[in-house]
This record gives sequence, C-alpha cells and structure tokens, in this order.
Amino acid sequence: MTHSTFYNRILLALMAIFWSGVVFTNYVIDPDRLIGAFNIPGINADKTELNAAGGRRTLAETILKGDYQAMIFGTSSCGPYNPEHPGFHGLSCYNTSLRGSNFYEIYQTCDFAIRNRDLKTIVLALDFHGFTTTREVSGDFQQSSFAEDCHSVVMAKYLLGFDTFMLSLRTIRNNLRHRSNTLTDRGMFNLDMAIEKGIFKRHHRRDFIVLTANYMTNQETFAGYKYGPDRIELLRKLMKRCRMNGIDLHVIVIPAHAWHLEVIRAVGLFPIYEQWLRDLKLAASETRLATADSNSVLTLWDFGGYNTVTTEPIPKLGDTTTPMKWFWDMVHCNHLTADCVLDKVLDCPNPARAIPDDFGVKLSPENMEDRILELREKGEQYRKSHPTEVEEIQQLLKATAKYRPVDRAN
Repeated sequence: MTHSTFYNRILLALMAIFWSGVVFTNYVIDPDRLIGAFNIPGINADKTELNAAGGRRTLAETILKGDYQAMIFGTSSCGPYNPEHPGFHGLSCYNTSLRGSNFYEIYQTCDFAIRNRDLKTIVLALDFHGFTTTREVSGDFQQSSFAEDCHSVVMAKYLLGFDTFMLSLRTIRNNLRHRSNTLTDRGMFNLDMAIEKGIFKRHHRRDFIVLTANYMTNQETFAGYKYGPDRIELLRKLMKRCRMNGIDLHVIVIPAHAWHLEVIRAVGLFPIYEQWLRDLKLAASETRLATADSNSVLTLWDFGGYNTVTTEPIPKLGDTTTPMKWFWDMVHCNHLTADCVLDKVLDCPNPARAIPDDFGVKLSPENMEDRILELREKGEQYRKSHPTEVEEIQQLLKATAKYRPVDRAN
C-alpha cells in the first residue's frame, strides 16, 4: 500500500466520521422540527432556530403532517393573529405567517395547503409591499417541500446540510442558556413572552424609524417598488379556487399605523396604493359574480387607513417604558389589535374587548370610492395634527433619497 493510498483512506474515514456526526446531530437535535424523534429538555426541547433560515421548511412539514382545517396566511405582520380564536368555531387552525415574504410566496403556500389539507376557512392578511414584483421567494423556500416534490430529497438535504448542523449547535447553546422559541405550537408569534424574556424591548419610536429607513432603502420594498398586476391575478386565482372548493376566505388589508401610509405617500407610492385597493375590491367582486353558485364566504376588509387604532400616539424617542396599546411598529400590530381584527372578520365579538367603531371597513363596489376619498381627507387631517411625525418622515426621506428612483420624488 502506497503512502498516498493510506492517507486517502484515512481522509475518507475522517470524512465519513464527520458527516456521520453531522447527520446524527441533525437527526437528534432537529432544529427545524421536521423529524420529532427526540425532545430533550435543556438540549433541544425549545426550537429556538425555527425561523433562522426562514421557516419555510418547517412550515411545509407542519402543513403536511398537521390535521388543520383552517389557516391564517400572511407576512410577519399577522404573526400575532390567534389560531385558537373562538371565531374558528373549533376548527383546528394554524398561523403560517412568514417573515420577509410577499404575495407570490404566500400564494404558493396557500396553494400547497389547499392541495394537502381539507381546509374549511382561510384568513388571508395582505400587505401593500407584498405586491411588488421585486421579491418572490425568500429564506429556505427552495429547500422546502413547497419547491421540492420529493419529500425524501428534502429530508436528505436537511440531515446532510452543514447549515442545519450550525442551527443544531445554536439550538443546543440556546437551550443550555434557557432561551425560548417565540412561536406557539400553532405558529402564533408570542409577543408578550418575547418582551418578558427580554428578546424584544420597548423602543417603539426607534422601531418605527428603523423600519421606515429599511423600507425607504430596500429595493424589495419601497425603494424599488414595482406594482405587479400578476400578483392580483394570483389573488383572483386563489379566490376562485376557494369558492370552487367550498372554503370560506376572509381577505384583510392589515392594520398598519397611519405613519405607514404617510411613508407610502412620502415615497410617491400613494396613487399605486389607491389602485391596489381598487384592484383588491374588483378581484373580490368579480370572483363573487363568476362563482355565484358557491356557498362559501368571500369577504374583503380594510383595517388600515386613519382611525382610532391606526392613529395611536407613538411614544417619544428614548421612551422605553410607555407601551403602545395597538402596535409594536408601523406594520406590526400586537395581540389586542389582532384579536379585534378576528372578532370582526369572523363575526365573533368578545364583550370584554371594545372595538372602536371606525376600525375595519368591509369593502364593496358601493363604498370603494368613498373609502379612497376618506383616506385622502383623513390623511390631510392627520398631517395637520401630527407635524412632528410628518417632519421625521421627511427627514428620513431626504437621508435615503439616493436609494430610490428620482421619478418618484414628491
């Protein structure tokens, strides 16, 4: 045996030992909760890295294995929506909210769920920024069963993945440090627990400013926004499919803070925002006409705009003790707001929760243009009564101008 052959065998043996260790570690720790073979307190019981790679791989597996009859779809903005809300009337529900997502990806997720589960009810939460064509899929979508038909290939890549191995090591470390996952077993983001554990801290105004700067500079949100009519066509397709399959579909425009609308206006996108609302309404009304013989429900709600909830005062910069009643930042509401949304949408009011009368408007062909006029008029009133917020947004607009097309400047 030559020296080179001997060393090659040693190298192959070491590689085999190493990759066997990787597979064994990934199988036991299971950071994405795809296998469920071991649940060891203090080692891997808390899956703290579920969303570290995007959460798509975990979500696809959850949909395949879970016997769910209702689902909540949307971006991270619908994370606080409670899948155990009484308005689901006992249906087993899961919150599928995806961080850094868009409507193209949400449609793929919905389609996958409808094909693999016998769904009765869907709540679909829509963000304006989700309808840009500059973003399609994110995170580990391509490594998940959403994109890969062969489940065995997904599992093989997962177990052999060095990225999975790193997630496994971080899961062990976080469990040893008693850190917790911020998602419930039904996929809801537990904001209260995140605050209690110190994962999130109350810096509301800072978070408004930071997220605004991100939206103004990110080519996948407002900096390079390109409205995609093809996304509306996907929505039409989804609406029709739900109607044809007897699935109740409740479409909502998310409750975003009025600051968010002012950012949309500042970057020159408000006319497109108005068109987006009209297109949503048209898609819903035309789908109802085309599927008039369906017994399923199709509703369209707008919880944005300027109302008692969305015009909530924002604590001053540096104030880390004053909690906001309805919001965390400009597009992420808290559990109270989310519960109020579901109370209205699912027609299941809670006497313990007082919902402001002006929060939530059901859109129809009859009230659409009135709604647009209301947005313009109340927007003007908001700007007059909130000069500080308007000035802050303008300062951010100037500081980030180089990241946006000049033809959108006001």
